[in-house]
Amino acid sequence: MVRQIKTELYRMVCTPVFFLAVMMIVVLFLSSIFYMRDGREWSVIGVIIEFSGEELADNESLTAYQAMLAAAGGWFRLLLPLVTAVVIVPAFRIERTSGFLRYEVIRTGKSRYYCSKCISSFLAGGLVIAFGFFIYSIIVSICLPHGGGLSTMASEKRNFLFYILGLLFYGCVWGMLSIGIMGIVKNQYLGICIPFMFKYIYDQSYLKYYDFFGENSVFQSNGLLMISTDNPNSGGIICYHVLICVVAAICFVIGMQRRKDAGE
Repeated sequence: MVRQIKTELYRMVCTPVFFLAVMMIVVLFLSSIFYMRDGREWSVIGVIIEFSGEELADNESLTAYQAMLAAAGGWFRLLLPLVTAVVIVPAFRIERTSGFLRYEVIRTGKSRYYCSKCISSFLAGGLVIAFGFFIYSIIVSICLPHGGGLSTMASEKRNFLFYILGLLFYGCVWGMLSIGIMGIVKNQYLGICIPFMFKYIYDQSYLKYYDFFGENSVFQSNGLLMISTDNPNSGGIICYHVLICVVAAICFVIGMQRRKDAGE
C-alpha cells in the first residue's frame, strides 16, 4: 500500500504542472490584501515594491509574520480549487487514457488502488500549499522586517500552528474533491472547472443564508482558515471537512465501479 501511494503521489508531484501550480499558489499569496491606509489597499507584493525600508521599519503591522497571516486572501480562496484540480486531474486523465489502468487495478486490487489514489490526491493537494507557503515565507522573510513577530504566549503559538495546519488541510480537502469529481466525470476540463464552480456556488449560497447559519458556522467553505483556540466551532469545522473528504472518496469509488476500465 505504501509503495502504491508513493507511486501515485510521484505521478502527481514530479511533473512540470505541479511546480507551475506551486508558483501559482505563491502568486496568489503575494496578491492577498495586506495593508490598508486612507481608503487604499496594498497587496503583499505591493507593500514590498512600493514601501521604503523606513516605512516598513516604522510600521509594526508590516512584518513578515503578519504577511504570513494574511497569505490566505480572497484570490487564494477563490482559485485554490482550480489550482489543486490542475495538479490532480491531468495526471489521472493520462493514466486512464494510457490503456494500462485495467491492468494496474488487476495487479494491485481494486480496494488498494482506490485507497492509494484517494490518499495520494489528498496529500498532493496539501503539498501544493506546503511548497507554496514555504517559498512565500522565504520571500516575505527576506523582503519584510521581522519585528512584531510571533508572541511568546503559548496560545498565540498554538493559533499560528492551527492556521498553518488549517491551510494545509484546506488544500488536502480540495485535492480529495478533485479526485472524487473525476470518479464521476470523464472529461478532464469538466474535472478542472467543476471544483471552482462548486466553490463559487457554495460561497454565494452561504452568503445568501448567512443569517441562518450565523458567524463562524461549521459550514463555511473557508472555515479551515479560521480554526484556532478562540473559535469554539474549530472541532466542528474539522469534522465537517473530514466528512467532505469521506463523501468525495465514496463518490470516486462508486464512479470507478461503474466504469468498464475499473478492473472488471
